[in-house]
Amino acid sequence: MQNRTMTSRRFTRIAARRSGRLAIGLLWSAASVALMAGCSSYWGASGDTFVEYSGIDQGKVQACANFSADPEHRNGPGMSLYIVVADIEVVSPIDGAWEISGTTKIVDEGGGDPEYLAWSCRVTIDADARSMHAELVDTGPGQEVPLCGPSCSAPSRDSIEIESDNTYDPDSWLPCIDIVAAVVSPPEQTGPPRVTVRSDHDAPSRRFHGTFEPPSQAAYQWTCQLPKAYDPWSLDYELTALEPQ
Repeated sequence: MQNRTMTSRRFTRIAARRSGRLAIGLLWSAASVALMAGCSSYWGASGDTFVEYSGIDQGKVQACANFSADPEHRNGPGMSLYIVVADIEVVSPIDGAWEISGTTKIVDEGGGDPEYLAWSCRVTIDADARSMHAELVDTGPGQEVPLCGPSCSAPSRDSIEIESDNTYDPDSWLPCIDIVAAVVSPPEQTGPPRVTVRSDHDAPSRRFHGTFEPPSQAAYQWTCQLPKAYDPWSLDYELTALEPQ
C-alpha cells in the first residue's frame, strides 16, 4: 500500500477519454434514469456518486471510483451535492493487473467551485483464488473534464445485464461480478452475461449472492464478500462459493 501522504503530491497523469461511457447509476432503475434528465445532468444526485464508464470492466472501475470519492482524499470539508467520475482509462492487464485512471468531480452543496481529483488505481484478479484486490496508487489535484451526463444513459454493447435488490449500492457488489466473470467466462464469449444480485444484510461482512449466466451457457450461483470496515485505499473481494445452478 502506498504511503498516505501521497495525496499532497501533484498528480500529472491525465487519463484519455474513452468512448461509449455510461453512468453506472443509470443502469440501476428507471427511477435513477429519470433523476438524471433535468436541466443539469446530475441535479437529483443528492450526494450520490455517478461513474461515467461502460464496458466489461465495470466492477474494477467502480472499486477505484469509490476510493476517489472518499472524504479522506478531498480538500473541501463540506458534504458533497454529487460526485461524477469521468475520463476513465482502463489498461488491461499488465503483469496480471489492470491499470485504471480517471478524474473525479466533486460538487459541494455549499455552491462553491467544484473540486477535481485525478487518480490512478491498480486492480488484480486471481481467478484461481477467486479474489480481487483493488488499491489506490496515487491521487491529487485534477483539471476540469467534460461530462457526458444523460448521453451515458444508453447501455453499451458490452454492458452487463444486471437485476438486483440492492439497486442503489453498486459499489459494493459490482466488483464481485468481475471476479465471477474472470472465473467462468470463456475468452471467446459473445454478448453480455445476465446477472442477478441479492444482499445479505445479516452477514458479519458485506456479503452478496446471485446468479451469473454467460451467453449460451448454464447459469452459476455465487456468493461474494468483502470486509465490513471500509478502507479508502485498499479493498479485497472474495468469492466464497461458486457452483453450477
